[in-house]
Amino acid sequence: MTDFAEVPSDVPLAADAAASLATVSLTRTDLIKRLAAQQPHLSVEDMAQAVQTLIGQITVALVRGERIEIRDFGAFSLRHYAARMGLNPRTGEPVAIPARRAVYFRPGKALRERVAGGWAPDAGALANDALTT
Repeated sequence: MTDFAEVPSDVPLAADAAASLATVSLTRTDLIKRLAAQQPHLSVEDMAQAVQTLIGQITVALVRGERIEIRDFGAFSLRHYAARMGLNPRTGEPVAIPARRAVYFRPGKALRERVAGGWAPDAGALANDALTT
């Protein structure tokens, strides 16, 4: 199994991230290309289907009100906000704000530590630990 914690050479390190934060993003297409490159026995189309299936299943679970936990990565859940009265900032008149649900992501401990500390030389240990627990 490929070590997904490997750091590709084009990924900025934590020290560079602040300077390039506005320009660095990983799109779905970029993710699919990176995963396909790490799994040469799978086609880009197969990897695209896998990514779409994963995103679709997470979406369906959230719509059902379920919580999704991916160990060492984080958990997706819903936050429920009750209906309330607000004020129109321009006129000061009361405005009814309807109840709503919003997606909330809470990063796992391993992800928080990796982001806070930058990329570590023993990146493979995290992925291997995640597979065995």
